[in-house]
Amino acid sequence: MKLPHYKNSVVSMSNYEPVYTNLYEVLLTPPSSINGGIEFALENVKAINGLNTDIHLETVTQTYKGTERSFASAKPAQTYVDLNMVVQINVNEDLTMIGYDVYRKWCSLIYNPRTGAMTTKKNYIGGPLSVYLRTKNWEVVRYWNFPTIFPFGNIEAGMNDLSYESGDTLAEVTYNFRADYWDDIVR
Repeated sequence: MKLPHYKNSVVSMSNYEPVYTNLYEVLLTPPSSINGGIEFALENVKAINGLNTDIHLETVTQTYKGTERSFASAKPAQTYVDLNMVVQINVNEDLTMIGYDVYRKWCSLIYNPRTGAMTTKKNYIGGPLSVYLRTKNWEVVRYWNFPTIFPFGNIEAGMNDLSYESGDTLAEVTYNFRADYWDDIVR
């Protein structure tokens, strides 16, 4: 027997699948001076935040004879996106911390705290950073492409505070990136 809450639902009757926010893939290309500029998949991404690329205009208010009226503003409040990724770190046979080493070298292109060296944007810009939201069948339902990105802020590494009491806590790093423009394709 089909109950009304099921029978009257298009989703139920058509067997539509929900969108799962844990079915995603992240591909990243660092600057050519790091890792040969070769795109690589970040395997241990726990989370990626800041994908709110639907930027809309704010409102402005005008007062006329004691009453207020609202309008869409003439420009967006922000035209860039700040992304952050939480990544767990692994060590390979050469004792290289995979993921952390690339991000640290990348940040050092902007400002190297060990030498004081700095470079211009054309030298530290990377990309693309591509994020694919997928179905259970691994079909793409939404795709974000950030053609040029660069890291900013401090490296927020879970290895900066060590404790014998931490037990089985795994090392994580939060990567912060800024993108000046992007493509956001919804299927």
